[in-house]
Amino acid sequence: MKATIQDNIAMFKSHMNEINFKMEENITEKNTFFASNEKTAHGGNIRLIASFPFDHNSVDIYCFNLAEISNPSKREAALNHINDLNINYRYAKFTLSEEGSVAISLCIDFTDIQFAPELVMRQIMMIYHAANDEYEQLMKIAWS
Repeated sequence: MKATIQDNIAMFKSHMNEINFKMEENITEKNTFFASNEKTAHGGNIRLIASFPFDHNSVDIYCFNLAEISNPSKREAALNHINDLNINYRYAKFTLSEEGSVAISLCIDFTDIQFAPELVMRQIMMIYHAANDEYEQLMKIAWS
């Protein structure tokens, strides 16, 4: 029998407990998500999210607050850099919102494969490391 989304959430919570990784759990009408505020080694204050949508057997992983590039004169340079990042990173997708906030996201689809909480945690860590690695360059663009 295939695991339900609620089973996946329970397995993820159990795995977080096993490895002593803390994330705040939030339940909405559309999903259950886990959030953690983290400081990267290079000084970024980011928010990591692992979202389990109720309508699809997947996990959406986000990193918010990576950088703020709200100066309109820096937008083109930021978009060019983000395009380069999206070419260089295989799974992570970098975006720049209209308001100038840089985020990273990825989706793991578990429709045809067995849910693996270790994979979700590896992808959360991958996004954390991408945020850490790219923070300084993004801030150089913001401050230039």
